[in-house]
Amino acid sequence: MKILILILGIILTSCNNKKSIEPEVSFKIHNKELYRNNFLKIEIINKSHNDYFICLDATSIYFNLGIDYETNEFIHPKPIFYFNQEIIEIAYPSTRMIKPMYRDTTYINCIKRNVKYKQKVWDDLTELKKTLLLKKNTSIVLKLPFNNSYTRCNKRYTYITEKGNFEIQFKYRMNREYFNKIIDKKFLLKYQDINFKPYFGEIVSNKVPYILK
Repeated sequence: MKILILILGIILTSCNNKKSIEPEVSFKIHNKELYRNNFLKIEIINKSHNDYFICLDATSIYFNLGIDYETNEFIHPKPIFYFNQEIIEIAYPSTRMIKPMYRDTTYINCIKRNVKYKQKVWDDLTELKKTLLLKKNTSIVLKLPFNNSYTRCNKRYTYITEKGNFEIQFKYRMNREYFNKIIDKKFLLKYQDINFKPYFGEIVSNKVPYILK
């Protein structure tokens, strides 16, 4: 009987330890809430004893529609929206034309810039220029514009089209297969020489209210 109680105690202790294990890297949203015309203040925390890097765009939180979805997910955290604890499925935001496109020089020039930008993103990723270094037991705070709607090339992209009280969370995972496919190994060796290694775990933020009035 005593042996059985001892075994059960070990099992319960093991389960509790697993539940208490925290991820090595996480996001923390510092905003008490998000709403229209707001800045997102998000902290990337490395609680581990390892130096990591991730291929993250530190200048924008938005998916760029001039880049394919796989690349966007590789460099941008994905916003996850909730309503009454249920996830609202959103891939690319819904779109609306602002004015006619094809004869508009502003639109044409924007498309040309997108083509150049796409090539630059690819080159930067290949050479590991678009990276964030996450030193052990440290954190980085990013402050980025984040609105429910944004405009690109005569189109307005909107995440949530209805008013209400929602919640928002950000998730990011650097895709290992995509990483191995596009990264030039000679640039990877430079990071390995200074003991930084890629982090392929999922990085998840806390949830905060997302209020649209």
